[in-house]
Amino acid sequence: MIYNGVMLNGKTYTKRCHRFNIAGNAHELTFSCYKNQSFLLKERTCKYLADSIISSREKHGFDVWAYVFMPNHVHLLICPKMPEYYISDILLSIKQPVSRKAINYLKNNNRDGLKYLATAQIHRPYRF
Repeated sequence: MIYNGVMLNGKTYTKRCHRFNIAGNAHELTFSCYKNQSFLLKERTCKYLADSIISSREKHGFDVWAYVFMPNHVHLLICPKMPEYYISDILLSIKQPVSRKAINYLKNNNRDGLKYLATAQIHRPYRF
């Protein structure tokens, strides 16, 4: 039995999160790097993430109350200021630019590093 996207009792398991978009509520967001790898040990990657949080905060209108970047995961405590918002959209706008920048960096500077991001998916060959 392996958890978090690999195998559970011989069957593929995909983690599902239920998100509640309730105006005025703070949200604790935790997300990890692909296969729990320590991609956030690099200052460059942390800068990508910090820049992405700032851009997302401006785009979606939320306050960042607290954050912690660990080597293989991130904790964010945010409070949206808008009466209507979608946490899924906020997460996507934070995570996707970091992934794209990291993958592009590796394609241009360290193609061997791409093997750590490789998936078996045709439509999504790399994940961060």
